[in-house]
Amino acid sequence: MIKSILFALVFTLINALSFWIIVKIAINKDWKSFNKLVFGSMVVRYFLTAGVVWVCLVNLELDKLAFSLTFLVSTFFLLMGEILLIHKKQKINND
Repeated sequence: MIKSILFALVFTLINALSFWIIVKIAINKDWKSFNKLVFGSMVVRYFLTAGVVWVCLVNLELDKLAFSLTFLVSTFFLLMGEILLIHKKQKINND
């Protein structure tokens, strides 16, 4: 069970780290390029995440409930962090 929880947390943190890197790259660009980079990467990350979660649940011997709940909760909190990061960065750039 610990293996499932750790795997979900590490995967979610990698996903959040990739978002942070993309925002760092996109923040100094104009609004149109920023939107393309950030929201385009969200779509790509969404499909990659769905694929990795499917592979994990089907092929790896993980506790499905522990993995799913940990992934759900950690993804929720990290998505909220992503939203707040974008808001903060855009507010700083607009001032």
